[in-house]
Parts: sequence; structure tokens; C-alpha cells
Amino acid sequence: MGIDSAFPPIGENTIQLKKSNLLIIAKSFHDEIPSHSQYRIQFDPNSLIDTNSICLYKNSMIRTVVSLTFAMMIGFLPVASMAQDTSGPTISEIIKTHEDAVEVLYEKMRGKSREEQQKLYKAEYPKPDQAIELITALVTANPGGSASLDGIDWLLRYSGQKGLDPALYKVLETHHLHRDKLQAIVLKMVRSRTPETQNFLTTVSEKSKIKDVRGAAILSLMKRIERDKEKEDEHTALAKKLFAEHPHLVINGRNVTKSIKAKREAEEKLAIGKVAPEIIGKDVDGNEMKLSDYRGKIVVLDFWGDW
Repeated sequence: MGIDSAFPPIGENTIQLKKSNLLIIAKSFHDEIPSHSQYRIQFDPNSLIDTNSICLYKNSMIRTVVSLTFAMMIGFLPVASMAQDTSGPTISEIIKTHEDAVEVLYEKMRGKSREEQQKLYKAEYPKPDQAIELITALVTANPGGSASLDGIDWLLRYSGQKGLDPALYKVLETHHLHRDKLQAIVLKMVRSRTPETQNFLTTVSEKSKIKDVRGAAILSLMKRIERDKEKEDEHTALAKKLFAEHPHLVINGRNVTKSIKAKREAEEKLAIGKVAPEIIGKDVDGNEMKLSDYRGKIVVLDFWGDW
């Protein structure tokens, strides 16, 4: 394939690179980059993305663009293979670049007053939008890759209630449904309120071959609705399923099923209208007493602590 057929000519000895040909190009690289060949590269500003946040990735992008362009010009690299090039920043590099920028800001905030910290944070916190777009593109391009789960895990930190890009749930279901690492991801979906998240968690709870992953999905489904009074019956049904199928679900070294079950039993015993559990202790005079000794009488219980 000739170079003129790969890119639309826009002037004599000039080729145009669009966003679809390379993963990303920033306008801040300059409008034109001369090469040592007879061609020069002109960037199409209409196909580019915001450059303020992408400047973090500029150096690695320049190396990629220049090396690919030069190799293509002198015939070492077929033009058709450019769209498949993987020498750009990886998911881990994008994450590290963003996290390093955040750490630089936090270091700058240390020792400042709360008011100064708030101003710095508002003015200089590195927005994750560009990193989110890049990682989403990389995961979509290589959905079965081992790094895709790491990318989705990081994306969930910034997804909030809006959840992931719908296409990423399909990536998880198709390529990672039976992987142990999915447990940490489904546990992070508690905050999401989208139908896509609900459907995905339900699928995981029923179809994953990893028992602890299924249990984690049930737990996330429970936590998403635990304060919704209109869904108490649904929450109870999920709890019964968790107790029956995953009695020993351990997360971060703790048997969460056991803890949830104990809490629910305590709440049921202490519900309004239930008989108060027995309390044995000493009264203010030091005499042994039992709460049941006062059955039928009006009793005021005052619980307090001293540390």
C-alpha cells in the first residue's frame, strides 16, 4: 500500500494523520512536524482530543509518532500496520503517569493551610478524563489481555454512580467471567446505580465458575440496595442466597457472611415489638440484677461508654 492511498493528501508533499490512524496525537505537538524524508506530517485539529490533560503523555507519544512515521517513510514498516501498533503508552504507564501527577500535587499541598489546599486541589488536580479515554480504548482494543482487568479496576475508582462504559461490561463478561481477579472488580461496583451494572452483577452471581467471585457479586448486589426500603424483600432473598451458598465468604481476611448474618439476627431480635434480650449485671448500688427481673415494669435502658 502506498502512503498516498493510506492518508488523504492535503497539499504537496504533505500527509494528514487522523485519530483513527494512531491511538492519539496532541495538537500541542505543533501543527506540523518536519521529517527527514520528502514528506511532512500535518495534524488534523478537527480529529484530535483535548490537549491540556494529554500533555502528560506527550513525550512517549512523540517518540511513537516520529519513529512510526520515519519507519513508514523509508519502507521498513507497512502503512497498514500502523493502526495495530502497540508501542504507545500501556495501561500501566497511563495509570502511573496520572498517579504520579496526583502525588506531585499532594506533595505541593503538604504544609499548606486547609484553605490553600482546597484552592490548589480545585485548580491543579489532574483530571482523569484523558486517562479514562485512553484506557477504555486500550481495553476495548485488547479485551482479553491481562492488563485489561487492571485498567477496568482503575476506571472503577472514577466511575461513581454512572458506572463503566457499557462496552466494558461486555468485555468482562466475555473474557474475564471465570477469573479470580474479577472478585475485586465486582466489589467496587457497589456505588454504581446503572442497569448495566445490575445486569452484570446478576450474571456474575449466577454464571461465574469461581465460587468466591459469585459470592462477591451477591454481596455487591446486597450492598447496592441495603438502604432501599422498597427493596427489603429483594435484599432478604439475596442474603438467604449468600448464607446458603457462601457461608464462608472471606474478604480481606474477614468472614463477611458470618458478620452479615450476625448483624441481621441481632437486628431481628432488637426490632420494635420484640422481647428485649437478657441483660445481666450490677445496679448502681453494686447488687446483681437481671433485666428480666423487671418484666412488666417500665424500664429505661441507658447505654454509655467511657474511654
